[in-house]
Amino acid sequence: MLKNTILKLSLFLIIILFQSNALYSQTSANFAEEYEVYNGLLEEMFIGEFTEQLVIEKYTKPNDLYIDYPKSHNKYISRFNDTAKDFMEKNKKSIELENKFNVKVKMNLLYGEERKKLFDELNANYFEWEKVFAENYSKSGNQILTLSRVGFNVKKTKALLHLGYQCGWTCGEGNYILLIKKDGKWKIKKKSMTWIS
Repeated sequence: MLKNTILKLSLFLIIILFQSNALYSQTSANFAEEYEVYNGLLEEMFIGEFTEQLVIEKYTKPNDLYIDYPKSHNKYISRFNDTAKDFMEKNKKSIELENKFNVKVKMNLLYGEERKKLFDELNANYFEWEKVFAENYSKSGNQILTLSRVGFNVKKTKALLHLGYQCGWTCGEGNYILLIKKDGKWKIKKKSMTWIS
């Protein structure tokens, strides 16, 4: 009797452990694919011949940033059905990004408090912004990038995310970006602007 109970308990624990590992592997694979999308986007939009470093906010932006956008944007993302659904689901909450980017420049992940301090101290002085940014963050570009999580279609051939960048109080923009996977690489297909300053 005791042997049977121990055997059943062991079997139960093995099943739980197996399911946990499978779930972890699946989640890790999904995050790996999201970083591949980020890499393709950054290479195409922000990394040039003289770029040495990029600065990205450490936490993704959740859905509360998207819900007040004009209906035209909701229409834009809803055209991609399963991709948009995955995007909206993933962006219900913010996650912390890790430096798992695979690009040819240095990546600097910036906490929100650092960003707030930078904006508060520099106010609207664009020239001072460039100087402080070059001294503390990057000499080859003065943008702070903000990324959302990435939504995928079922086949993982389309990806949708929101990207914002700011280079001062009155400099920056945000866009929904649709990417497609071609020959194993993620490339930008369409952009739809959501804000500009």
